[in-house]
Amino acid sequence: DRNIISMLRKDLETTAKVTILTARRLGAPVSSFFRSIGLDVYVVPLGSANPKDKADWIEKQIRKGYDTVYFMDDSPKNIRAVDNMLRQYPNVRSLTKLIK
Repeated sequence: DRNIISMLRKDLETTAKVTILTARRLGAPVSSFFRSIGLDVYVVPLGSANPKDKADWIEKQIRKGYDTVYFMDDSPKNIRAVDNMLRQYPNVRSLTKLIK
């Protein structure tokens, strides 16, 4: 989606860290795709389609000190899992968005 790519470009021009969480076991193909369109993003291959795994990974980052989370996903289950986890952290600025 061009809007998402445009937003990622803008975020990468700031101090934002863009991380792609993928259910795939290998992150290299995802990294290669983003590099091919001029984006240097951090790719985390979770090797799991379990929505809790994405929420858990994000929670670990919050515990490390991250205080802002923007999460976009094409799975309503993943959005719900992340939203549920974020309720435990009212001081974290967050936005989740279901994308197509």
